[in-house]
Amino acid sequence: QRMIVGVTEEMEESIHRFNIIAGINDKSVKGRVCMKQFFGSSGKEKRNSVSYPKIEKGHPAWDYLAERNEFDIELYEMV
Repeated sequence: QRMIVGVTEEMEESIHRFNIIAGINDKSVKGRVCMKQFFGSSGKEKRNSVSYPKIEKGHPAWDYLAERNEFDIELYEMV
């Protein structure tokens, strides 16, 4: 049994790892075209990302989300 974790700050690397587990060849022409579609030619554009307002620790919204995502935060800190 395996567990794979993706981190949005490292989206291209995360997708590459997902592809390995799924048996997808992201080095093929079709795979490279797909990766360019989402990450642009530089690999850094993150065209598939959504922007949200930045909130700081201590803000009521931060506390609310942290409480409901306790295990996600713990996992993120481990990675």
